Amino acid sequence: MEADIDLLTKRHNLLLNFSKYANILAWVALSLDTIVSIMYAIQLTTLPAQIGGGFSLWELARFDPWMIANKVMGIIQFFLTGVIAFLVLKGTSLCLAMVVETDVNHRIQSQEASHE
Repeated sequence: MEADIDLLTKRHNLLLNFSKYANILAWVALSLDTIVSIMYAIQLTTLPAQIGGGFSLWELARFDPWMIANKVMGIIQFFLTGVIAFLVLKGTSLCLAMVVETDVNHRIQSQEASHE
């Protein structure tokens, strides 16, 4: 492990820091997206009370199914956008860490080859 630490340059450390931040940001984005999607779903269940009248969500769906479908699709679209952001940030994090690991492994192999 000591050899690995000696092989890390400032650029490697910078890439590893970006990798850590991207990983943290990915989980924060997914968490916030999930919370907001749940809040939108709760808001959808209280929609009949907001409109007024003493009917349920299912009665409203029978009366105006396109409005309910539009709201549900909006929630799904919002959630999937957050999942895609999570996947992109997580992939970026893994890619940066892999680049550093590949470079360090290449340096170790080249040092071993030069000592033989």
